[in-house]
Amino acid sequence: MYGSGLNAMRYDPDLVVGQYGAVLELSGERAALPDRLLPYPKEVIKRAIRTLILNCGIDDPLLWALQQGYLSLARFRPETQVEEIERLHAALELFDPRAPGTAVEPGLLLSSAWSDQMSERGDLLGELAELMTGLEARGSQLSDATAKTYMDHFNRGCEYGEQRRWDEAVAEYRAAIEITPVPYHAYLNLGNAYCELGDFGEAAAYLREAVRRKPDLAVAHYNLGNALVKMGRWAEAVQVYRAAIMLDPTLATAHYNLALCYIDLGDKVRAIEIHRVLTKLDAVLAHSLLSHMGQ
Repeated sequence: MYGSGLNAMRYDPDLVVGQYGAVLELSGERAALPDRLLPYPKEVIKRAIRTLILNCGIDDPLLWALQQGYLSLARFRPETQVEEIERLHAALELFDPRAPGTAVEPGLLLSSAWSDQMSERGDLLGELAELMTGLEARGSQLSDATAKTYMDHFNRGCEYGEQRRWDEAVAEYRAAIEITPVPYHAYLNLGNAYCELGDFGEAAAYLREAVRRKPDLAVAHYNLGNALVKMGRWAEAVQVYRAAIMLDPTLATAHYNLALCYIDLGDKVRAIEIHRVLTKLDAVLAHSLLSHMGQ
């Protein structure tokens, strides 16, 4: 006689996430870790984090940490991939685009281990986007009066932006956020306004908030990438532009800016690959990219 069916094991989400968090804390900033270090299977950790996220309010300070923990699951790789990914990130950290003749080894950027990690991160990002859409909808039930006041400030911010009166636009968007910090729109526009003012640190901070509230919005990732580029943080911008492209493969300027980042990182091989894609999306940008590559 066959045994009777077994119920799925139940795990305490707080316990699972707490033990996973302890592993993350001990791992520091390493780009890749062996998945044997995880205290539970990935699917168990994902379910636990999703449960805690759904119990958060949109402005719960724990929410950002939970999101980052969810995305950090992509850092845990099969043993055979860890060294290769670590070598790539170490090379990117040491690379100085101002030093002539230096480059990141093309084979590292073309590695299957790196592609697998980025693919998993993209899947995790999509899952987070679905979670956040539900969370935002649940938290966005405003009274008519509050909603009107929010929109008044938001719309004035848009008008000032169209007139390129960026300081006034910033003041209006910040006022809108003070009324209700739930919608992503004001964070996105506020980040863009700070970019126009040349304050790229503030821009990146608010654009990250837009991404946090709407992780499936390609333009939020794209604009964040632009702010990071202005600060010379090309390696970070690469990941953000890749996220934008995963969400919207037709976003030609994201492909273009990603290729420029690779050029700044000394990897013309990857830039040439992107050029082949860009020729089908935007011939003008494709031609401009060739000039940047000296061809």
